[in-house]
Amino acid sequence: MCSRKKCHWGKPTYGYGDIDSPTVFVGEAPGRDGCGYTGIPFTRDRSGKLYNWILNYLGVTLEDTYTTNIVKCWPADKDGKNR
Repeated sequence: MCSRKKCHWGKPTYGYGDIDSPTVFVGEAPGRDGCGYTGIPFTRDRSGKLYNWILNYLGVTLEDTYTTNIVKCWPADKDGKNR
């Protein structure tokens, strides 16, 4: 469990997509510029663009898979930068 009183942007992020999908992708932690804004793992930032490109190349959508992160809150340092 996170020892913080609250997450950096106010709420933890959880998985997205088909929970019953046989295909699951697990990331390390939400990104500041992606999941932190959308609440959906691997969206809106550089890693999200690459992830969506790979899914498109494979012929699947974000909704066809289940995507989540091990850490549910963006790990920021005291200055608001990535740790």
